[in-house]
Amino acid sequence: MFDNDDFGPIRDKSTFMPGDAWTFNEWKDENTGARSQERTPSDLIDLHIGLDIGYKHDRSSACVIEVMLDAKSEQIFVVRYLKRWKQGLLYPSLVKQVERLYNHLKASGHGKPVSTYFAVDSTGVGEGVAQLIDNALPRESVFHYYITGGISQNVDSFGHVHLPKGQMISGIVGAISSGALRIPRDIRDGDEMLKELFDYEIKISDEGHDTYGSGQKFDDMVCSLGLSLACAVEYGSHTDDGIW
Repeated sequence: MFDNDDFGPIRDKSTFMPGDAWTFNEWKDENTGARSQERTPSDLIDLHIGLDIGYKHDRSSACVIEVMLDAKSEQIFVVRYLKRWKQGLLYPSLVKQVERLYNHLKASGHGKPVSTYFAVDSTGVGEGVAQLIDNALPRESVFHYYITGGISQNVDSFGHVHLPKGQMISGIVGAISSGALRIPRDIRDGDEMLKELFDYEIKISDEGHDTYGSGQKFDDMVCSLGLSLACAVEYGSHTDDGIW
């Protein structure tokens, strides 16, 4: 999907991409040695971009997930791209980077239409950044996500999504356990994200309060993954209700 050094390559031949030159059945022939009548993916390339906005001493991260149907016409979520920006990146510069990513995504379809949905962490200072992204991409779907406590997601009167962190993390665990979430082996920064996932901790205090975080210094990549997955489940073109 991406060709230059900044954005790719982000795949190997074990993962089919709709924009590839080969057809789905040609890909199956190479990887399984058998041709079948199974359903091919939609012509629409359906991308969901989760953006975790870091504070001054934190990092901001992006995760791009594509919603697809697998060979059995079951919904899957394929991580196509990961990006972790340097600490201290000024928010206007971050928005420019998001615009650049958006332009690459839109150009990645090789003639096929590409839909993009953004799930921006609007908690704390993130709200201001989300508004800057709104202004930069006025024709695109930019959803403001507030990471909260509680047990159920809701949408307020402004259309902003309030997503409990526990639900977000449970969604990742459920998607991995079911096999619905696919992470290509050679994706850039994939090792860093997997390290965060393996080190992620859920703690319950004596008073019954839950806290979430990575044993690593940062958990931004897990959060961007959770945001993109939540957005894909909610707004994906092949979405059902099987994850949350």
